[in-house]
Amino acid sequence: MDLDTVVSGSRSSAEMPLHSIAAEREQAAVKHAKQIVFIDLARADEAARIHAVQPLWAAGMILGSPDMGGEVSIEAQMWRELIVRQLRGIERDMGWASEYRVKELLSAWGVREGSETKESTRS
Repeated sequence: MDLDTVVSGSRSSAEMPLHSIAAEREQAAVKHAKQIVFIDLARADEAARIHAVQPLWAAGMILGSPDMGGEVSIEAQMWRELIVRQLRGIERDMGWASEYRVKELLSAWGVREGSETKESTRS
């Protein structure tokens, strides 16, 4: 063990197995995707919400994905519904087109239109 490991408490990526690096990157992506959703939930000003369409779509691609076995967890379903509601709320509240991103997410998730969520509008 070198001094950097002792001081920082972590190993460099060169010393870590590839699966550990991939797991760390996936965890970071999930963390950031959740932050994107929560920032938009704070109902920021209109400019911020308009510019949230692309980040929300990216968050949906990460948080709404099925697991390795193809199953959709309850948590993933919750994220799906929330993100769809947020995207549709942007279009409804400000007229900024976002339904195309909803359709792309539904297609990526393998969900038929009309059966995607319980609620499609922001409360």
